Amino acid sequence: MTRYSKYLLTAGIVAFMFLMGLKRDFIFVSINKILQNILSIQSHGLSPLKASIVSFTYLALYSLKWYLTIACAFIYLFFGCLSIYILFRKTAYIYWMLVFFASVFLFAFLFILIGSLSGNYSICYVFARKLMGLAQSPALLMILIPAFKLLKD
Repeated sequence: MTRYSKYLLTAGIVAFMFLMGLKRDFIFVSINKILQNILSIQSHGLSPLKASIVSFTYLALYSLKWYLTIACAFIYLFFGCLSIYILFRKTAYIYWMLVFFASVFLFAFLFILIGSLSGNYSICYVFARKLMGLAQSPALLMILIPAFKLLKD
């Protein structure tokens, strides 16, 4: 694979990740809006996605958000590892991507756990949510690719 085709393929993956992030954001904003108005929502004038979500209970939607968060994070992890493999072809770099990803997941989990145990769930949830936002974005790639380029050169 030529150098330019590697960059082009990686740019395509990053563009896909960006578009996936927009779709993910739309879904999560829709779920949040419905959760806020679950008791008074009416299906009149809703998009097909929102109309299909309205039939869920509050607890089901809240649980769905957790599962979608984890699923989106792992999708980003897959495409992040794929990008690193295409650019560098070094398994050690993929290992570091996995370590960073696991660290983000672990810290988010610890914030949720600490918040639950201390009674400050809403405060700690904000931090955990920001960390999971990092895992569901190309931000880890934006940190690691330049670092790996510096190591390589």
